[in-house]
Amino acid sequence: MKAELVKLRFFGGLSLPEAAAALGMPERTARRHWTFARAWLRDAVEGAEK
Repeated sequence: MKAELVKLRFFGGLSLPEAAAALGMPERTARRHWTFARAWLRDAVEGAEK
């Protein structure tokens, strides 16, 4: 679900409420998933730079 949210946000250009609606999840859940995914991606990118 988090991966689909990232795809919709980054590649689909959807807002958080739009992506949440497309996935059939509450906006609050989508916001939590989005926060987690951004932190995971940031850590992955920073780790790759070292």
